[in-house]
Amino acid sequence: MHGYELRQRLERGLGALWHIASSQLYSVLHRLGDRGWVVAHVESDASRPSRTVYETTVEGARAFEEWVTAPVEHLRDMRIEFLAKIYFLRRRSGAAVAALCGKQIEILESLDVGLARHGNMESDDAQFGATVLSFRRKRMRSMIEWLREQVESMSETEEER
Repeated sequence: MHGYELRQRLERGLGALWHIASSQLYSVLHRLGDRGWVVAHVESDASRPSRTVYETTVEGARAFEEWVTAPVEHLRDMRIEFLAKIYFLRRRSGAAVAALCGKQIEILESLDVGLARHGNMESDDAQFGATVLSFRRKRMRSMIEWLREQVESMSETEEER
């Protein structure tokens, strides 16, 4: 796709989650090109101005596959990065989404165990430290519950097919 077309496609698919400015998109495309994950070539047509078209390389497809199927390492990355992964995996199957959710549950459960062992968060106010820890653990458990709901939903969807 050419840059404008790619931006429009991302807006249609991920617009509820993430807005990408044209300058940001072209910066990312440039970095992907530097890594050898996309190649760009100019298409010329007498009826319109020439445009740069971007194509994913084999290495780029491999890198995307690794990224899209890997859970995120931090709870803060769930809001955008993890949901973007779900968007792309839904184009494959509910089973792919469920697999990612299962891996993510394992990561978050491990993080929650670490928080439980932590005691209180560092603060000169012990009650505040306890409040912060309680908040973080509640968010973690809430996200784990949501992920389990997603796995169940994907299982039901697959059974309906």
